[in-house]
Amino acid sequence: AALGDAPVSSYELGPTDWAVGRTLAGLDLRATTGVTVLALRRGAATLAPPPVDGPFAAGDVLYLLGDLAGTRAAAARLAAGDGNPSRIGGESV
Repeated sequence: AALGDAPVSSYELGPTDWAVGRTLAGLDLRATTGVTVLALRRGAATLAPPPVDGPFAAGDVLYLLGDLAGTRAAAARLAAGDGNPSRIGGESV
């Protein structure tokens, strides 16, 4: 999917992902990767925009707006807490 010229991808948090238990504000994905989290799906509920101060849980799906390099870096940060794309866990970017 795409929003204008920017692609939208999704990332489902796995139970061992670094981002589980952390907040969107604490992750600071826009500053660290250039990616914007557009929405969060938790179970049957979709939250758009996602809450900045609520902790993420395993199974949450984040909808990411950004180019391929940015979404790979965001997936690496979500999975392992760094920007190394070789350490990506449950991403679908």
